[in-house]
Amino acid sequence: MEKIRFEVYALEKKCVLYACSKHQLESVRLYVLINATAQTDEHKVLDLAKTCIDNGADCLQLRAKEFCDSSLLDLARKFTALCKEAGAVSIINDRADIAILSDADGVHLGQNEIGVSCVRQLAKRPLIIGVSTHTLDELSAAIDSGCDYVGIGPAFASPTKPKLNLAGIGYIRQALAVLEQTGIFHVAIGGIHSQNIPVLLDIGVRAVAVSSALTHSGNPAESCNTLKNTLLNSEQ
Repeated sequence: MEKIRFEVYALEKKCVLYACSKHQLESVRLYVLINATAQTDEHKVLDLAKTCIDNGADCLQLRAKEFCDSSLLDLARKFTALCKEAGAVSIINDRADIAILSDADGVHLGQNEIGVSCVRQLAKRPLIIGVSTHTLDELSAAIDSGCDYVGIGPAFASPTKPKLNLAGIGYIRQALAVLEQTGIFHVAIGGIHSQNIPVLLDIGVRAVAVSSALTHSGNPAESCNTLKNTLLNSEQ
């Protein structure tokens, strides 16, 4: 009876975590990655985040690899609070500990970070976990890990990660077919902007992640608004 009770508890916990993550992810269409270097003024990071949210971003990820831990946690807490106030999903790149301590909605893991199961052990609350994938083997491993969503790409050449091998439209099409029956969400990523986004929408992509399309734009608000409208118009 004790074993059954434990198994039921574990199953109940998994169901609650899945339901919470599914609820938050199902409305995400425009996912914005905000990069910050050691020289970046945190006010500019937060101002850009607010601009994106005000103009249609549903989910924001904070990437700040060059920050020391204390500075990163301070920025992550402000970033997360801003997202929560506006009703946007907040994700921290790579750092599960910072995501948990800052009360972010989730963490995004690369191929070299700790695994999904390890993050689940650290988290004592519902936490969205995303995993980057570039090949079908990586996708299969991500699905088996029990993650909540996968990044699929790079779709196009990306100025953010110029050394990363291009996965291309072919991989994204294959990934969508594999994911169709899993219940795991997807976010296409890599060199996406308003001119090439229709190609992704035509093959069934629902959510896209962008970075340089906004950060390198002279008018991030207008660019963000254009991307979101393109995504919404595809549903009509």
